[in-house]
Amino acid sequence: MNLLFRRSTVVAFILLALPALLAAVSRLQTQLADPLGWAWLGFAVLLISATLIGSGTRRLSRAIVGILVGSALALSLLFGASFVFGVLGVIGWVAVVVTTSGDFLTRDARRPESLADFYSAAVKARRVRNNPEQRDIVERLDQLAAAFARYESKRHLPWASFLAPPEGIYLHGPAGRGKSFLLDGMYDISSSAVKRRFHFHELMSALNARVNATPSISFERAVRSLTPRASLVVVDEVNVLDVASAILFSRLMRFWWQRGCTVCISSNQSPEQLFRSVSSSHAEISRLTHSIRDHMQVMALDGSDDYRLQKLSADDLYQYPEDAATSGRFLDIVELLAESLLSAEPIKIGDRLVPCQQQALGVAWFDFADLCGGPHSYEDYLALAARFPNLLVSGIPQISQLDQARRFAWLVEIVYDAKKRLILAAQVPRDDLFAESLSGKDLDIDYVKIVSRLAEMQSSEYNYSLA
Repeated sequence: MNLLFRRSTVVAFILLALPALLAAVSRLQTQLADPLGWAWLGFAVLLISATLIGSGTRRLSRAIVGILVGSALALSLLFGASFVFGVLGVIGWVAVVVTTSGDFLTRDARRPESLADFYSAAVKARRVRNNPEQRDIVERLDQLAAAFARYESKRHLPWASFLAPPEGIYLHGPAGRGKSFLLDGMYDISSSAVKRRFHFHELMSALNARVNATPSISFERAVRSLTPRASLVVVDEVNVLDVASAILFSRLMRFWWQRGCTVCISSNQSPEQLFRSVSSSHAEISRLTHSIRDHMQVMALDGSDDYRLQKLSADDLYQYPEDAATSGRFLDIVELLAESLLSAEPIKIGDRLVPCQQQALGVAWFDFADLCGGPHSYEDYLALAARFPNLLVSGIPQISQLDQARRFAWLVEIVYDAKKRLILAAQVPRDDLFAESLSGKDLDIDYVKIVSRLAEMQSSEYNYSLA
């Protein structure tokens, strides 16, 4: 329901309710027990409750209003008890006010009160390192969370649709600086009962899947199915690689803003650099670049030079031949790049759980057989590159199976285009990764180009450019 329709609903119901309220007051002033006066009062309360429904109350509130008002109407019709109708209408009104104030009945007592508390707890638990620049961002995100909480607490009011939602956040900076961690923390402490969080490529894939599965479905309906009644939307790792995605993302953002959503984004690029890989001369793309500045607070989390990279040599970036000591060296690299405690839990890619050797905030280490041997799609690797700025793959043989070669080529191209880091351990030199038997089997795979990409990605210049 867009803002114009919601505002029209508010005005219409209030105009209808005013005569009923005046009639009720007029009759009850002369005779307090006048059934018709109570009937008019109940009718007015019913309309005001409907106003709240039309202006965006929560599902729980709508259910309570529907039950109470429906019960009042049924009792009134069955027993002719206008008094009952009026009293239950008032009870329905009170229930709406109570259940839509703040986050009543939805508050999790275990949830931190602020992002500062969340961040301090993470530092104390050694999940992240204390960082003064991150502390500054935490303070600004807490201000947004407080403004959003105030906005949410007023959404039960009849004139709520006239209130402007808080500006969103566009947080950008190099990979591995903690952008996703901070936005996830703000999302978790948010009091919004209706909120959604996506990784950019998962969002684009899901939206395309809905539109392509049912060609007759409208774009707006497809978006509503992804974010039904959401008032807060967080999109992580936005990285636009082609014109089609740029136009689709622009339409998506405009739709959310028109619905009154607060949108928060993390990206490695500033708004002006977001479409550097595509032609920014398209009117839709140019409009979005300016709209981001109008609807969002743009924050940079640049950090200082990443001195961790000084501990990585060229031999670390492509380890050959893989031997018994490789696992120990890879574990050292993961610990060096990790921004949180390590875990060996499987990682969800698409609809599947993929085993990993180790993972943490900002880094994941896979075995080649798990990452390229299973039935993974191009979109799966897009989602993986969007989530982790550093990827390690060990156990790479000389690749002789076409399916594995195709998936590995996808992985290299996607990580390269996304400007992420790829560290490999193989049993053969880089130039011999693809077996000669693959030559000519798939003309879509340019093996020479893939090897050239790997050589560039494992150079010191490329890796320092990511810092």
